[in-house]
Formats: sequence, structure tokens, C-alpha cells
Amino acid sequence: MKVRTRVEALVHPTEDEAKVVAAISNVFDAKNYVKEDRGEYKVVYCEAEGMEPLEKLRNLLRRE
Repeated sequence: MKVRTRVEALVHPTEDEAKVVAAISNVFDAKNYVKEDRGEYKVVYCEAEGMEPLEKLRNLLRRE
């Protein structure tokens, strides 16, 4: 089964971009993050293929 996942987060001017990336990394295992400036805010996103990047999220959900 081929799975492609994209995680995207808004970064408002009052937020620290590095902390947003760290928060994404806590639940999603990806290597490359792309940052886009969209005027009033920025967007950070990453994409990955396969089930491995979702393992952190799966483990967190199982603990709850």
C-alpha cells in the first residue's frame, strides 16, 4: 500500500518558526520542511511517503 502524507501548519508573526517545526516533529517523522511566506503568515509543511513517518503519531495515539 502506498501512502503519501502531508503535514501543514500556519506560523503567525507572534510564533517562533523553530518551535512550530519542533511541534510537528513530535508527531510526524519527516526530513525536509518547506517554508512559504504567504503575506500575513508563513506556512511550514513536509511530505513523506510510506507508513514509517506516521509511527510517532501511531505510538502517541496508542498511549492515550
